[in-house]
Amino acid sequence: MVLGVYPALLSNYEIEVVAFESAKEAVDYLKANHVDGVIADLDMPGCNGVDFFQKLKKENIFNGLFVFATGKWEDRYNYLLNEGVAMVFKKPFRHQDLATFLQTYRP
Repeated sequence: MVLGVYPALLSNYEIEVVAFESAKEAVDYLKANHVDGVIADLDMPGCNGVDFFQKLKKENIFNGLFVFATGKWEDRYNYLLNEGVAMVFKKPFRHQDLATFLQTYRP
């Protein structure tokens, strides 16, 4: 399961990870807690990453997001970047690309 990959990968960079099974759970958590960034996949069950991003902005809880995307979402990359998404990683991505980004990312 991809959800389990990100916490293990990010723990190498001393990043605390809180993972959720649904966008609703994530939104509820983000309403109550400050985080420095959010990782979202554009292919999520029940809510795609674009809708999730728009929900965060509408609820005024958006404060940094980077996204992992498949090729089928390529037409949305520029929209997301223009709207404030910090980075879009196209799958498959190299872990080194994520590491380089995390070393320079400042929300």
